[in-house]
Amino acid sequence: MSYDKLLDKVYQFEKDNNLLNYEIDNIKIWQYLRATIFSEIYAQIAKNKQTTLSFGSSIKQQTKAKDIFKVLVNSILFNPLFSFKIFKGVDDIFMLSSRKYLHNGNYEDIYLYDIYNKSKNKLMLDNGNDINIFYKRIDWIIFAKLFLQKTFYRTNLNKKDLEYIIELENKLKKVLGFKVELKERFTKYLGVYKSLYLLNKVLFKLYRPKRCYLTASYGKAPTIKVAKDLGIEVIEVQHGILGKMHYGYYFPFDKNLDYFPSKFLVFGQYFKNLNYLPLSVDDIDIHHYSFLKAKKLEFNNEIQKNNLLIVSDAFVNGTSYLDFLVKNIDFIKTFDKVYYKLHPQETKVGFYDKIPQMQRLVQLGNFELIQPEKHIYKYLSLSKHVITVRSTVIYEALEFACNVHVVKEDGYEDMLDLKEYLSFVDLDEKISFETKHKSEKRFFIDSLKTNG
Repeated sequence: MSYDKLLDKVYQFEKDNNLLNYEIDNIKIWQYLRATIFSEIYAQIAKNKQTTLSFGSSIKQQTKAKDIFKVLVNSILFNPLFSFKIFKGVDDIFMLSSRKYLHNGNYEDIYLYDIYNKSKNKLMLDNGNDINIFYKRIDWIIFAKLFLQKTFYRTNLNKKDLEYIIELENKLKKVLGFKVELKERFTKYLGVYKSLYLLNKVLFKLYRPKRCYLTASYGKAPTIKVAKDLGIEVIEVQHGILGKMHYGYYFPFDKNLDYFPSKFLVFGQYFKNLNYLPLSVDDIDIHHYSFLKAKKLEFNNEIQKNNLLIVSDAFVNGTSYLDFLVKNIDFIKTFDKVYYKLHPQETKVGFYDKIPQMQRLVQLGNFELIQPEKHIYKYLSLSKHVITVRSTVIYEALEFACNVHVVKEDGYEDMLDLKEYLSFVDLDEKISFETKHKSEKRFFIDSLKTNG
């Protein structure tokens, strides 16, 4: 069964059992954990493609002690509870994403920077990295949450809930053909939710913001709910693709959600017209993607050469990309340069160097492995051809007038409405590039013409 058809079955299962409204201790637990549950379902389906992820786990083990020390330091030195801003409050709280790149001499959140630069009274909350010493960190919440969920918010399911959850697990297993663990997940995350709700309530009451800006709202239910309960407007800024395959944003049967932002800012009219978000059209606005505009201007004089950019995503394809490239190694040799760009969430380059397929490709001389922290726009400006999975890179590459070839992996069906401008690549077959019409569509507001 294809992934999109399986998703339809799970969406129907969700509707038949009214899961988005299922509550334990006044917490809509399925709605809270929906993205992680769907993510596990996908991982089970694609587990034979997840080879690359094993390198990520080894990195985590090696850096665990270092990370704990960093969290402790950040909790003391950059704790938002230790700030004079508490006395006067702020208008806006910005929950920064992990996507920060150098721009005009500063490392900026590429999705939020033009909004927070206009805010005169704000609190910037970072996710713990060391890029900007002026940001406050959320690391203190990690320690406090662990303490609360292990003490005051330890949760035991009652008999009725326990029986129902086991029944749900069995029903879902019949739909999927494999088991998804719900009981342990629900038990654990009820305590996590209660802890995060309390900690965010303390934070919001101290700072008294009018608005809270964030990206990737899925998984942030406690933050969103407490903000709404306090009358704070929650605004999400688009950071990635929107479509039927994205379980963080697609709710086909129920659009009245407690844990979804009250407003959404999309890149352009194209995304607003998709009509996938669980909001009324009045609550979806178009937002200038200023970082893209700036980078197009910066690289506008670059000349596209006979280069190929390959955009990876381990969570979609694992090492199947590399197997595909090795199989087509004679084709790869025809390009002046081949850039293999790792996804920001993929592991460090040093671990990819140990993969036999990667070692063989690098030996070609024209093959370059691009680190996750390097931004993609430079390489889009230099490349005539781009191979990518289903991601916003598709739209960005079309903006840079590249020939875009989408890998026919799970979820590529979301891109079929653009088949006039895209070609599709099957990893089980030899590469056969088909050049399509240059896209006349504009996906981002303030699109600029580039070379090409």
